[in-house]
Amino acid sequence: MAPAQKETEAAALTEEEVADMARYDLTSKLTPFLDKHLIFPILHFLKELGAYKHQDIARSELHLLNDTFMLDFASDKYDELGEEKPEALGIKRQQVIDSSQPLATKSWACCKFWKTRNL
Repeated sequence: MAPAQKETEAAALTEEEVADMARYDLTSKLTPFLDKHLIFPILHFLKELGAYKHQDIARSELHLLNDTFMLDFASDKYDELGEEKPEALGIKRQQVIDSSQPLATKSWACCKFWKTRNL
């Protein structure tokens, strides 16, 4: 679905319908009990529904991404908001890549073992 089409569908909701959705929305009650990674599909659904402003949801997603290694996703959110990416984001991304290389090397023997087995 094209972004323009999503906007028009979201705009098709009346203010009363949006207020009703926000009143019965349980997201704020449920999310404290969920892993951060499980909240993103919920926020995506709310964005598609049009119950909240797209910028508000994108800012919420950025706030959630602060303590994760989902740095490319955070970079996409900065692009979506039209904001400049912080320099620390690129540094942290490089640190994550550098720390994952030794882990990949260590786990290669195990992966090779399971790939060669006929199960």
